[in-house]
Amino acid sequence: MVERQVQGALRQADVRALAQELAKALAAGDAALDLSGVTQIDAGALQVLVSASSLADRTGRRLHLYMPDGCAARVLADALALPAIGVPMPVSVPAPIPAPMPAPADLAPMNDAGQTP
Repeated sequence: MVERQVQGALRQADVRALAQELAKALAAGDAALDLSGVTQIDAGALQVLVSASSLADRTGRRLHLYMPDGCAARVLADALALPAIGVPMPVSVPAPIPAPMPAPADLAPMNDAGQTP
């Protein structure tokens, strides 16, 4: 699977290269595109994603897209009321970092029953 992360703005000037890269990746197999770092996207770039998703469907490939809530690509897709694009990207999200344990001085003393006296 070809995997790529996109950062920054995706504008009309980037559309041709993005379309060619996605077509090449899908010709070789499945592709995954992480759009979580996209800060700006225009409708032309979004159209490339829709077209690539359609190409993947027609050729029996999978285009995995990671567009979490709040990222520019998701915001525009939602604003245009587009149906789901591609296949949600399986992302191994790191486990959340637990809150730090309080320092021993911050702990109230407890009795054997687990209650604070």
